[in-house]
Amino acid sequence: MKCKKVLIITYYFPPVAYAGALRVTKFIKYLPDFGWCPSVLTSKGYSHIEYDHSLLKDIPKFVKVFKVQTLEHDTLFYLLKKKRYDIIKNESRLFSVLKLLNFFLIPDTKVLWFFPALLTGTKILSKGKFDLIFSTAPPLTDHLVAISLKSKYRIPVVVDYRDAWYEDPYRIFPTDLHRKLIKLMEKFIAKRADAGVSVFDGIVQNRIMLGLKRGYTIEHGYDPDDFSHTYGKIPHNDKLTITYAGTLSYDADPTPLFEALRDLKGRYPDIARRIVLNIFSTPQARYMAEVKEMGITDIVRWKGFIPHKDIIPKLVDSDVLLVLIDRKATHPYVSQSKIFEYIGAGKPILGILPEGTEAWRILNSLGNSFCVTPDSVDNIVKILIHIYRYWKYGRLKPIPESVRRKYNRREQAKKLAEIFNEVTS
Repeated sequence: MKCKKVLIITYYFPPVAYAGALRVTKFIKYLPDFGWCPSVLTSKGYSHIEYDHSLLKDIPKFVKVFKVQTLEHDTLFYLLKKKRYDIIKNESRLFSVLKLLNFFLIPDTKVLWFFPALLTGTKILSKGKFDLIFSTAPPLTDHLVAISLKSKYRIPVVVDYRDAWYEDPYRIFPTDLHRKLIKLMEKFIAKRADAGVSVFDGIVQNRIMLGLKRGYTIEHGYDPDDFSHTYGKIPHNDKLTITYAGTLSYDADPTPLFEALRDLKGRYPDIARRIVLNIFSTPQARYMAEVKEMGITDIVRWKGFIPHKDIIPKLVDSDVLLVLIDRKATHPYVSQSKIFEYIGAGKPILGILPEGTEAWRILNSLGNSFCVTPDSVDNIVKILIHIYRYWKYGRLKPIPESVRRKYNRREQAKKLAEIFNEVTS
């Protein structure tokens, strides 16, 4: 079968261990099965703090990857720190400088990548025939590169939105004028793209209102190859094992759960001693201090960051998997890509997150998971006791295969290939 050529523009790409890199990696892995052969235009910078070289195994050997060096504010911080310039002796002064830079970096902090990426993209398209350009954001700069290349080479463009941008009330813009300017850029992109894809229905509809011709929803998912021999496996743990895998931050705050574990230990010590929380994340001093101060070091175990291929067995050997979303993140376009890896593992999921978010809707649709808001520690204690009793009496069930199948990465790549075919027909 003849393979059509697509140039994929993505700032994040393996071995960078970002959620955005995982989504595009799985597209690249499976698109050739449906007649599309990718080449990749991506960045080469210093700012990525976590790498996962195991993700590279999913990139077919014939895929050409063009890496473009760029300067961004995170890179500046890295270089200043490496050279030990005087400015970093006062960290607050450094962050003031970076904040000032953000005022001028529009639409995002990766805009300095635009011209180097555009130049390299021009060279790529000048040397070979491509049938389509596919860009994925954030950063929004990726889409600007794609639309600029389209204007020169008249190649169809499909844009992918992994997150809300201008419509996200929790995204911090320096001024209202910045938000309005970003919306104008979004409109510029939507009107010129041939089709758009997003993980959220709402984002697709918003882009259609801005002028997008065709819009489709392709959610995040899991790779069936990663879980082919593990679905339905029942672990035999002597303690209820809850596992969290991913970044801990202001929008994934474990503090309410820590407080609940502290209260559980004080009020129900017999149950608390039968629970363990494994956290696979880069350790952060703030949260480690909280665990110590609350006296729950016997419950919470810090495992550190490990590669994607190694986290899969940890998920499978757990009884319950954990999703954390901060109480302030009440916007409907709030989810996490880790949810879909959890779905691949087939395990019950405990979500501590605001009601009304996309993540809440997804977890409630699975048929075996538990949701509680982070604003009530007492309710978190109650749900922990509830889960413990389900575990004790063998009542925890896997996610039904009929539900799980919806999020299969190979099927999602097939849908994307069908969109490509429609756009280029």
